[in-house]
Amino acid sequence: QQLSRDSTPQLPGWPVPGSIGGLPGVPVRHQERMFPLMLHINAPDLFSYKSCNFKVQKSKAGTGRVVGFRELGLVNAFTMEASFCGANTGKFAKLHFNTGHLEDMGAALVRTLLDYWAPQDTSSAAELSAHLDAQLLPGEGAAAGGVATPSALSLLLEAY
Repeated sequence: QQLSRDSTPQLPGWPVPGSIGGLPGVPVRHQERMFPLMLHINAPDLFSYKSCNFKVQKSKAGTGRVVGFRELGLVNAFTMEASFCGANTGKFAKLHFNTGHLEDMGAALVRTLLDYWAPQDTSSAAELSAHLDAQLLPGEGAAAGGVATPSALSLLLEAY
């Protein structure tokens, strides 16, 4: 019997898509959205959670992040796009990004990695997960530092 090109192997022992690398205690439906949300909180003028797209287009099926998710079970496989043309909204709207902005984004990325893997008792993952529950439409989806403060969540809510 010939399998279609789009079929995912279903063999015992193969990882379930999106099952490896997520935060403990965070519902599966929020795993792929947690890191981008935390990055937005750490760098609201440089990264837009609102502009993230979590749907997989058919044309992207062969990309590393989609293959990593589907065949290896990786939760956190992302593509981050940057432009020297600048942001559409916020403090840097209609201004060109320079290398300093991109370095700041890199620093925010590292801070977010540290926040993401913070010990559970210092993480705000549960609070952010509750926020994602309020934001997700029915049927959608599968830390320390600046993330744990109510003011950071207030910034996030204002950005919507």
